[in-house]
Amino acid sequence: MAAATAMAMAMLAALAILMPSARGLSRAEFPRGFLFGVATSAYQIEGAYLEDGKGLSNWDVFTHTRPGGIKDGRNGDVADDHYHRYMEDVEIIHSLGVNSYRFSISWARILPRGLLGGVNSAGIAFYDRLIAALVQKGIEPFVTLYHFDLPREMETRYGGWLGAGIRRSLTTTRTCVSRRLGTGSSSGRRSTSPTCSPSSPKWWASTLRHAAPRRSGPARAGTLIGNPTSWLITCCCHMQPPSTTTRRIIRQRKADPSGS
Repeated sequence: MAAATAMAMAMLAALAILMPSARGLSRAEFPRGFLFGVATSAYQIEGAYLEDGKGLSNWDVFTHTRPGGIKDGRNGDVADDHYHRYMEDVEIIHSLGVNSYRFSISWARILPRGLLGGVNSAGIAFYDRLIAALVQKGIEPFVTLYHFDLPREMETRYGGWLGAGIRRSLTTTRTCVSRRLGTGSSSGRRSTSPTCSPSSPKWWASTLRHAAPRRSGPARAGTLIGNPTSWLITCCCHMQPPSTTTRRIIRQRKADPSGS
């Protein structure tokens, strides 16, 4: 229950910040279909960092090889143990009275080695169970494809988002999620919301240098030479091209839920 309690406290803390300005309001004052939601990210809550075929992410490597990178030397190996306690967590979300939940998918859990390996069916099954549990409670799931945790394979092979080769892997990931967890299945509606990293060059430079993957120069020889602003532009460009392909796949999925 400790993990579930920790998640509940985090959600309630966020609601406490918002509530003072919302006193006196009722749901009737909001438009029909208005979504009240909470959000999490995979590395911060899932744990089970090497279970059921999951590969290492850049944050797994960072927290195990960079002493002092996280306060008290902590890591996300167990975190809130959401991977094992997701049903309890869904109950907590439901008890808060919200009707939407945004969470991120661990890329390393569904495609442990990127293009070099196949889809990890156990990873897909976990997210399918989670989404089914949310829909059963009347909570609309919103899926974020990336929230700062890349498979280690993508960091070492392409230099993360700095390498153009990662675009193909991103397309593969989006295609996999859209087809295996996409709109039109019996588990309900799912929206994919690919997260682009913050747009401040100063913040971006700080993240590269002080968080995973903790980089102060070019990702690898010949990949990129420049300042943090150019890194930012390059990374954002590499995140965006597959969106058109993804939209096409999602539209096809809506038109033919069977995927045939």
